Amino acid sequence: MAGGLYIGIDVSKDSLEVAFGCDGEVRQLANRDHAITALAAELKKLGPELVVMEASGGYERMVTALLWEAALPVVVANPACGPCGQPAATDSGLTNNTVTLPATPLFKRLTSTSPRTRRG
Repeated sequence: MAGGLYIGIDVSKDSLEVAFGCDGEVRQLANRDHAITALAAELKKLGPELVVMEASGGYERMVTALLWEAALPVVVANPACGPCGQPAATDSGLTNNTVTLPATPLFKRLTSTSPRTRRG
């Protein structure tokens, strides 16, 4: 999956941290429908290869739904699982039950695998 633009989103109750590529801009926005709709419009213009976020207790649902409605390739990853459903390696520094995983390392990990996507 190399070569395309990957978007990583770290979702929390009130905000989103959006990383545009592994070394690109990182910005915060509200986890609200108007902000997500504006983000979806921007992402449609950029044409990302993949948008990834981790499951976060349901806070990711609105983001996923609005990006899906915009026909963007969205993956919601289970942070407790590694490739092929295996437990994630805790020594990788990417999984820790007490630390929030920032968007950039999250999608670096996910884009190194080949997640299945479905376009709306």
